[in-house]
Amino acid sequence: MAEPGTDPGLVALPAIAALPDPDPAFEARALFDEGLAEVRRLARALWTDHNTHDPGITTLELLGYALTELAYRHALPIEDLLAAPGAEEAARAARLAAQFHAPREVLPNRPLTALDWRKGFIDLEQVRNAWIEPVTDVALWADLRRRVLQWLPPPHEARARVPLAGLVKVRVEFMDGVSTLARREQVLRAVRETFAAARNLCEDLVEVRPVRAQFFALCAEIELEVDADATEVAAQLLFAAENQLSPPVPTHTLEALRARGRTLAEIFEGPALAHGFIDDADLRAAALPAEIRLSDLMGVLMDVPGLRALRALQLNPIVRADEDDEDALDADAARIVGDAVPVANPWRVPVRAGRLPRLSLAHGRLVLTKRKLPVAGYNLAQLPAAVAARLAALRADERARTERPADTSNPSLPAGRLRQLAAWRSVQLDFPALYGIGAAGLGERADSARRAQALQLQGWLLFFDQLMANQLALLAQARHRLSVAPTDLDDVVRRFSAGSGERHVLAAQLVHSVVGHERLYAPGTTDASLADVIEPPAQANARQQRLLDHLLARLAEDFADYAAVMASAFGNDEDRRIADKCHFLRQAAALARDRAGGHLLHPPSAAGVWNTPNVSGLERRVARLLGIVNANRRNLGLVSHDTYAELDATPGDEFRWRVRHALTNAIVLSSSTRYVTREAARAEMTLAIARAQQPDGYQRKRDARGRHYFNIVDAGGAVIGRRIAYFADAAALEAAITALAAYLRDHYSGEGLYVVEHLLLRPLSPADPVMQICADAGDAECADLDPYSYRMHVVLPAYAGRFRDMGFRAFAEATIRRETPAHILPTVCWIGPEHMARFEAAWRAWLELQAGVSRSGRAAKLAELLAALDQIKNVYPVRQLFDCTGDDTKPPFIVGRTSLGRGPGSD
Repeated sequence: MAEPGTDPGLVALPAIAALPDPDPAFEARALFDEGLAEVRRLARALWTDHNTHDPGITTLELLGYALTELAYRHALPIEDLLAAPGAEEAARAARLAAQFHAPREVLPNRPLTALDWRKGFIDLEQVRNAWIEPVTDVALWADLRRRVLQWLPPPHEARARVPLAGLVKVRVEFMDGVSTLARREQVLRAVRETFAAARNLCEDLVEVRPVRAQFFALCAEIELEVDADATEVAAQLLFAAENQLSPPVPTHTLEALRARGRTLAEIFEGPALAHGFIDDADLRAAALPAEIRLSDLMGVLMDVPGLRALRALQLNPIVRADEDDEDALDADAARIVGDAVPVANPWRVPVRAGRLPRLSLAHGRLVLTKRKLPVAGYNLAQLPAAVAARLAALRADERARTERPADTSNPSLPAGRLRQLAAWRSVQLDFPALYGIGAAGLGERADSARRAQALQLQGWLLFFDQLMANQLALLAQARHRLSVAPTDLDDVVRRFSAGSGERHVLAAQLVHSVVGHERLYAPGTTDASLADVIEPPAQANARQQRLLDHLLARLAEDFADYAAVMASAFGNDEDRRIADKCHFLRQAAALARDRAGGHLLHPPSAAGVWNTPNVSGLERRVARLLGIVNANRRNLGLVSHDTYAELDATPGDEFRWRVRHALTNAIVLSSSTRYVTREAARAEMTLAIARAQQPDGYQRKRDARGRHYFNIVDAGGAVIGRRIAYFADAAALEAAITALAAYLRDHYSGEGLYVVEHLLLRPLSPADPVMQICADAGDAECADLDPYSYRMHVVLPAYAGRFRDMGFRAFAEATIRRETPAHILPTVCWIGPEHMARFEAAWRAWLELQAGVSRSGRAAKLAELLAALDQIKNVYPVRQLFDCTGDDTKPPFIVGRTSLGRGPGSD
């Protein structure tokens, strides 16, 4: 009804929203007005002629117009700004994707939750469903009188049971085609390997076994719609009942889950799957239930098309002769032999713990009626052929939906349109011809003074041209500056390495379109040299640090503390920190994803035990956060180094160093000069050994007789070590270099760490030794009785590199504790070379035993490792006590951070 006073024949139209105010950056006139206002504010007493004939007004108009070109290019779609050269769209899209961390690489995470584990197991072929649960029946006993742990309970009451946490077991439901024992064992082995490859830190697998079913008999009397097909309704009802008791876990495509409202972070959470994506809601619905609620089953059955009412419904468990045998094989649902037994509460039917409820087709009965008149009735054991065939077809359709391979690739990125972002046409070409700075130039009658004035104007205008051309050159470099592609990160390390002359981050380009530009730039000026001029090295370093910090912040990483500690303890080495950040970004996806993952317990070969990257995710991550380039498990003990004093004609001793082969005692590396102090010799030795493990650390030379030899050089090319040996040809030289580098990688005492998970050291039999405990006699409540559950040792060499600095050591320890998962208690030990040598020998022997390289002496090797862990002590720098009037330039003795006494390295 029309409002009073209005024409009822008129139709009210919706109001048209006002257009947003245009961005002045795209409006040349708006830029001119803004610039003119600024001119009037600054020079209104000197410049009053603002008409179009004024050269200043002409210049202002043209520069304002040129600025709109900058605004236009900066407003291009991001895919265009980052597009890489390439004719094919697919190739450009692939290059664009390489500039970012892919969701499939960076979003999966560890530690894995129970739902995450189930996803990984279900992703295996021939696994329909799987469940993981904690083991609660593995325990040791604490004798509170003797204050020890033991396998069996002591014969007195001063004892406490110590259950071990972190142990899990897996139950597996097979696909229908897995019917033989051999096929089942193959699937169970695949489950074990999947767990081992993605094991959480301080967790271990105890058991993998098939899940045993508990069958139920269904009796129902149903009323059908008048036009319903009794065969179809019966098949649909049985199919719905089966899926309600044992729900399937379907796989989805990325698009399907995004249509459900899931974000990329939610979709890719957990392990990276090979056959589509699994929704957490489907997993939760397919958990092993403790009971079946009849009301839930009724609600599902009432949704069957053609079913009008449920007159009666009953669900009873089937008790078989071997029902209590967890290892017995399950028969087909249509061949179950047993008796249906009533339950106390028919609305809440209990399910045995750890059992998978399934519908029995050998028990139960269906009665179908229409208008209360019987239509069909039969026992499920005598299911009509038509109903059985339709039920089989429904199962096949559901299996195809559940088991079909689904796309697991990363979301596609637009290829982007390739733009010539850096191309710049000088604004000078748009000036009127009478200025004489365009393509036409000045007339022949122009004298030298006039030509000089034109050249001066060009030089002055070149400042504005250069600013805009450089802006566009930087915009064209955005795909490299904001990229985490390995090639781009390697380029950053190269540009900011010692001896590099390309330390600029800002981009610059010569404005070739300026007429006579060769007279405006100094001879030999290039884009790179121009960039170095506009950005000094100090500014370039600071800008590159901010760029890397931005890329790290995308992954919630922060290197600010590391940078501060490095600057405080070892000087302001910006290049080292830039390289450390780039190395971290190269591995950032794996470092973030596997931060709480354990090492592979059973590597495929002995090569996975020592001198191997098979270490825990925590070790790799902490190593990168501390700037340790080599995170592999390798020798850290001082076993081959020797610094010796050499007497010469001058008063006092001078020092040299050498490295001997651990087996032959031959000198494999020695110093190239003499040192005043032992500390200086050892520092140079440490640097030489580190450089000798890098390809660019070798200097290849030939003497006057044509013999080949090599030296060890630092990053600047200075000789810091040598090998006193000559080789007949280049091949022998290269073989010696390869052998030396391999030996040093195996025996070099460098920065590194070991993580020892206590749970993996638990006894498996009464003959195995156990760890020590801290207990007050007779008091279990105030004691620490469990040294195994979520405990670990982190062992580091106190004598290696930066670890000798107490400030950096404190930072390293804080980093370890911060990065360790909150439920795990680490014991951080800084040990000396003697203890390190013993620990390494015991640790390597134990790892070889676990990996199957050696198969005997478990108790003895475990006892030796536990003894080595018990004996290692923290090592501190040696300091002396002195009174308040003593030399205050010496570092003081601090309890808990220094050692009292005199010895090597004392002040």
